Amino acid sequence: MVGAKGHSKQLYSLVCELTGTKVENQLPDYVADIQLAEDFADFFLNKIDTIRQSLKDIPTHEPKRKNVPCFGKFQELTTDKVSKLISELNTKSCKLDALYTSV
Repeated sequence: MVGAKGHSKQLYSLVCELTGTKVENQLPDYVADIQLAEDFADFFLNKIDTIRQSLKDIPTHEPKRKNVPCFGKFQELTTDKVSKLISELNTKSCKLDALYTSV
């Protein structure tokens, strides 16, 4: 076992050999990587279809519609009104702020 230090694959193989467990490749043998990729894609697409089929009888949620007024008109703001609104803002700031609120 000392020779397998730092080589987890070799260590795993050695442990399997000593314990009598057989290491099998979980992936099927494929002639082309493209076929393997297509089989994986089909597997997951089938999973999605199965989930969709199991949910088809569950009613979809329809949110209640609310009457929200349309903003067709805006009141024009004067410079004085904007200055007043800004001056009424909270003046919370810290030393790390690039610009203080008062600016």
